[in-house]
Amino acid sequence: QQQQQQQQQQQQEELQPAQPPVPPPSLHDVFLEFEDKPEADVLAEVERRLALGADVNERNEDSFTVIMVASSTGQASVVHSLISAGANIAKVDQQGLSALHLAVTFQSQSGDFLRVLELLLARDRTEGLGLVRGLTSEQDNVLHVLASVLQDDSSIPPAVEPMVEALVLAGADLGATNGRGLTPEQTAQENGLPTLAALLAPAKYQGKIPEKKGEPGTYPTSPPMSPTLVAQKLEAGEGVAGALQEGFLHYIDRKKKEWVPAYYALVPMLNDKHGTGHGDFAYMLKAAENLEEALKGNFFENINLAHSEVKLLTGTVFTLKTSPEVSKSRTHRLSCDDLNTVREWFEALEHVEGVKVLWEDKDGTPLDRAKDPPSVE
Repeated sequence: QQQQQQQQQQQQEELQPAQPPVPPPSLHDVFLEFEDKPEADVLAEVERRLALGADVNERNEDSFTVIMVASSTGQASVVHSLISAGANIAKVDQQGLSALHLAVTFQSQSGDFLRVLELLLARDRTEGLGLVRGLTSEQDNVLHVLASVLQDDSSIPPAVEPMVEALVLAGADLGATNGRGLTPEQTAQENGLPTLAALLAPAKYQGKIPEKKGEPGTYPTSPPMSPTLVAQKLEAGEGVAGALQEGFLHYIDRKKKEWVPAYYALVPMLNDKHGTGHGDFAYMLKAAENLEEALKGNFFENINLAHSEVKLLTGTVFTLKTSPEVSKSRTHRLSCDDLNTVREWFEALEHVEGVKVLWEDKDGTPLDRAKDPPSVE
């Protein structure tokens, strides 16, 4: 009898319609439900919903992605979490606005918008997306947007100047004209913002940003970090102290005769052995076994870049030949994971005074400066 009851119960359960799957929670709802909550609470809820399968690239009714909304609120920790979860920062809304444009648009509100900007620029540089040069439907670049949203020239937020500096050094074009034929500087002047116009004047950055060889008047796509971004990075406890470019490269272990990964950092430093403050300034390429050791300052090699020569060998392998004027001349053979990374290191090294960077391989075949197309939607 008990067996018959179990069979009947099983048959009844089979006849019942299947329950529809529970949809994943929405991340956009977090910013509505936690609007007046501390950023730490917003971050905790975002990460909880991500763990439940929430779509990190979900759009709302205004066509904003989650990271676009987070960037517009200045919640840097949330932006960092979303980027780590795979948020696509290259997505734009119907007006062509990206997360970068929105961070600049809302920078006068409360929030760490400079840190948000740093995070977005870092991902843009790493992925080679070219987001910093993206245009809206009005043909405005990110500097035009900034010049259009500020209202009062007498009370420009303190974060604006370092934001402009970071954007320019990351490749935002001060000389670009929008759909109305105006540069960012002219847009600021038209809007009655002379102080901002002065910040957007190309002459302000004359000599600070080396021009690409053969391409006068253009800005580099992946330069070393600006001093402002380096300072922000240090305050956040991220990256190698003072590093202007860093990441994993491979070198040849002469004993093992095989490629070995190491964490390299391009660091400007003062060689002041006697503590007198009158040492020699130099750019050093420092190598550690891994990121953890690099953050501790445990480097197994320090390469003085003065008068060195960098040249593509083949594929993603390049050589770095040090100068006998500094120490015993030696040729280091290094390799990157892809050509875009090679280009980033070449552009960074090209900014070091005295370093000769040859954008061609041993057969004289030139390396195209343009990044390979990113694989984004």
